[in-house]
This record gives sequence, structure tokens and C-alpha cells, in this order.
Amino acid sequence: MIRSFKFCLVGAVAALSLNAGVIQIGSGTSGVNGLTASYITSATSSSCAGAALAQAGFTNCATGAGFGGAGDKNYNAVLFDGVAPTPAPAVAGTNTSTASVSTSLDGSVTFAMIDDNASGASNHNFWATNAAAATITIPVGIFGVDKVWTMLNDYWGTNTGASTEVDFYFNASSSDGSTGTTIQDKITLVNGVDIRSSIDCTNVTGAACPVQTTGATAGQTNGSIQSTLTAGGGVTSGDATVYSGNVYSTGYTSVSSAGTLFTGTTGNLALDAQAFDFATTYNSYWLTKIVVNNVSNNLNFSRDALSAVSVETTATPEPSTLILLGTGLGIAGFLKRKRTS
Repeated sequence: MIRSFKFCLVGAVAALSLNAGVIQIGSGTSGVNGLTASYITSATSSSCAGAALAQAGFTNCATGAGFGGAGDKNYNAVLFDGVAPTPAPAVAGTNTSTASVSTSLDGSVTFAMIDDNASGASNHNFWATNAAAATITIPVGIFGVDKVWTMLNDYWGTNTGASTEVDFYFNASSSDGSTGTTIQDKITLVNGVDIRSSIDCTNVTGAACPVQTTGATAGQTNGSIQSTLTAGGGVTSGDATVYSGNVYSTGYTSVSSAGTLFTGTTGNLALDAQAFDFATTYNSYWLTKIVVNNVSNNLNFSRDALSAVSVETTATPEPSTLILLGTGLGIAGFLKRKRTS
């Protein structure tokens, strides 16, 4: 009897770590297809990452949403302003690891990249905000999240500008936030610290890039566009420590697309990642959704570019597991005293 009881107790302890691990957010098995249009815009109760994970207590997914007149776009045609880089970034499956983002976190984390042509246009690889105060809502529905990784850059983000806000919605009662109290944790990403433009250009002679002659940033030179990151060591924002680093970079030459800001220039292209470390703050909460918010009042001043999201869960036990473990420890103590007597 005691042997079999010990076995049950070991099983209960093991259950404490059942849901720990890194989860790619997206459609398909293990989220491998990434943040496709169907994943972002779906309002069903069984289409988010949390539904596939099926943690105890899961009920529904929060509703995802793009924004009017915008959506997922192509790297080469849009974010890279007509450049077809070599080598090209990954557009399906998993990208390179985020080990360079923060060595103090858990080493490498993979992203599920987007390769989506749902609209019938060229393959779409990222989500872009293209209207003032536009948002991208990503349903999650996962319990016990302690770290979130985003793959975020922007267009034309100026030095020290705070034009991107990432809002994390946590709820202790429900996976979709429909009941109980929701906590909205707002974290601002600053250009040059946590986020930057994907294009850093110089012209062939090494002088400054041409100025932008059209749009809301007419007259803005490339020198005012932030192309470096300094938050590798971590900065505190909201309830998280934020780390950032590069996951893809390559040089480019002779952009020839007519009418683009970077026509005839050379320079570098980059895709970066941010790690949000919440530690134990929300171990007993559901992460219902993540909202990327373009808080810039000027459309062409900065636009957000979201490629992927991954999260990590802690070994947080469900209440039933805690009850089982507590009962088991009590019985174990009673049996030990009985044998001693």
C-alpha cells in the first residue's frame, strides 16, 4: 500500500510541470504556420493556441482582429522597400533561434514564421499597421505564461520615439477574458532601445540616404531613422523586463524600385525580437490576448511590423493538482507516524 501510494505521490509532483515549455503562436500543428490571416481574424472558440494546448480550465479564445484596410504583407515588397535580400529570411516553419536576444533567459526560442497568400496576392510574411492608432490583436488563451517573445520591427521609427505599445491582457478566471477581472499590462517599446527600423541605408558614395519627399514625413532623412538597439541587457517596462536583439540581418545593394524611399541605396536589412520576462507575476493567470498598438499620431512617422509571437509557460499547477499533492503529503505524514508508533 505504501509503495503504491508513493507512486501516486510522485505522479502528482510530476503533474506540476506538465504545461511548462515554449509555444509558438499560430495556426497548424504546434502553431507551425504562424500568425496567418485565418488565425488573427478568427473569432471561433477553438482556433487559438490555447485551444490546441487544451490546459485544464480552458473555455474559449479571445477574438483576434486586424484593422481596416490593412493586414499581412510581404517582406520584400513592403518592409524591405523593394529589396529581394540574399539570403532571404525564413518564411515558413521556424526561424533562427533568439539566443542573441537574452542569454539570461532560456537560450534559444523558435518562431513560427508566416507564409500566407490567403488574399491571393504575393506571399505575406508579416502584419503591418498602416493607420493612425491601428492595432493587431493576437488571441492566445494560455495559462501560466511567464515569458513572451515578439518579432517586431517598424518602418521609419525615429530616434527615441515611443510609437509602439504592446498590451498583454491577463485574467485569473477565464481563458478569453469574458469573466472575472482583466489586467492590461502596457509596455512601450522605444526606438533605438527595444525596436528599430528594418532598413538601415547608406548611398553608394557613403553619404546620407536621400530624404523622403512624399508623405507625412516629407523631408525626413535616414539619419533620423533609428537603426540600432541598446536593450540587450534588459530594461524594465510595465511588469516585465524587456530584452531585444537581432535574429536576421543581411546587406543589400542597388535598390531599383521606382518611387521608393531607398531607391539606389545600399545598406543593411534586419529582423529583430523582443523578450518580455514577467517572472512569476502572472503565474496564476490566463494570457488571453496580446495587442500590438501603433500609438503614433503620424501615419508615416512609424508603422509597426509584426512577424511572429512565441510564449513560455511555467510549471504552475492547476488547483486540483495542488489539492491532490496536499492530500498526499498529509497522508504520507500520517502513515509515517503510524509506522513509528
